[in-house]
Amino acid sequence: IEPKEALFEKEPTRWAATPKFRFLLHKALNEKLEKISRLEKFKPEKMNPGCKENGSSCILGSGVVLTYVWEILRDLGLLDTIPLYRAKMPFPLNNVFIDFLLEKYDRILVLEETYPVIEQQLRDRFKIFGRLNGHVPEEGELLPEIVEDIMTTFLGLPQVKRPVPEQAPPRRPTLCPGCPHRASFYALRKVFRKGIYPGDIGCYTLGLNLEAVDTVLCMGAAISQAAGFYHSFKNNSEDEVPDIVATIGDSTFFHSGIPALINAVVEGARFVLLILDNSTTAMTGNQPTPATGKRASGEISDKKVSINKVVEACGVEFVREEDPYNLKNFIELLKEAREYVRAPDGGIAVVIAKHPCLMDRDYRQQMTKLKVRITDKCKSCHYCIDNFECPALVEVPDEDRVTIDYSICTGCGVCVSVCPRKAIVAET
Repeated sequence: IEPKEALFEKEPTRWAATPKFRFLLHKALNEKLEKISRLEKFKPEKMNPGCKENGSSCILGSGVVLTYVWEILRDLGLLDTIPLYRAKMPFPLNNVFIDFLLEKYDRILVLEETYPVIEQQLRDRFKIFGRLNGHVPEEGELLPEIVEDIMTTFLGLPQVKRPVPEQAPPRRPTLCPGCPHRASFYALRKVFRKGIYPGDIGCYTLGLNLEAVDTVLCMGAAISQAAGFYHSFKNNSEDEVPDIVATIGDSTFFHSGIPALINAVVEGARFVLLILDNSTTAMTGNQPTPATGKRASGEISDKKVSINKVVEACGVEFVREEDPYNLKNFIELLKEAREYVRAPDGGIAVVIAKHPCLMDRDYRQQMTKLKVRITDKCKSCHYCIDNFECPALVEVPDEDRVTIDYSICTGCGVCVSVCPRKAIVAET
């Protein structure tokens, strides 16, 4: 793709507007929206053009939900009876069409995901059936069966009786087999059993399943919330401050965690910050982080940004790094961090859990894979399944034991250190 020619036209009254010019820009925006709302090319169109507009009811909406509506009208034999309008542009809705709709029909059903954008532009509330009057559920997805129930109620037809499907056992999302974050969370729970665990945005939000994440708000909030928890409990009693352990990924730390950490240091907060460094942005497509020395294009950069040095530059004195696969050493490091936070001259302790993401194909090809097996010592106590939650550890229902699903096992071997009975062994 040929790059476009770089161009910047100076217009400070637009790009750096002060309140006086913002007023004028707001006025210009309103005029633009009014002009757009009268353009014929954005006028909603009828999806069943053969239908005559001589009834008192119609349906208006946008998005994929209208394909459900069309099929339901077809199945009910009403495609030639109930006009179905598709909004090409939900906002601003064509003003000429709004006037036509409200004058022509007495009952208008509005279907749209997920917020009533179209519905709020229709002024006559007595004619509108949608989210605002409770006819359409205010939350949840508009699935075909839900849309069918909405339509039959709106049209005064008998409710469809459909068989209740057998409910499959719930299967919550979980971290990948071999994910280093699982080892980090397991160690966290071993050391800080009754702590508070502010979490952040990333794959590691799934630490919820391991009871190692208590809060998730926005990128970087794990650190600022950890500081807030500390100051709140300290105000009550300095002797009753619980263990506070914030978890944040390496990418999120670079993106939003640094300002929060600087503020926490300056304000004298005390907690353990666990930076989960898997050397990638796994949740959004494995983009490289500034610490990898790679650019977004995949090219090698001549610069790397060290997480350790950034943390030190924020004013943190306790900065340690360990591979969570070395579970015993990692647990000991967390204990050391806890002691530092509690020490009279302590402060924030930062532990960097460094191990590559297993979605990294190059790493996966060169990693040492262990042959893991479960011996007869296993008594199916479920400790490994309940506390480590690796998808490769599977209960055998009729045999009172746990087995390994080798189709997904990565051979990381961390589970060997988890089993209290030493029933899991590994061979190279």
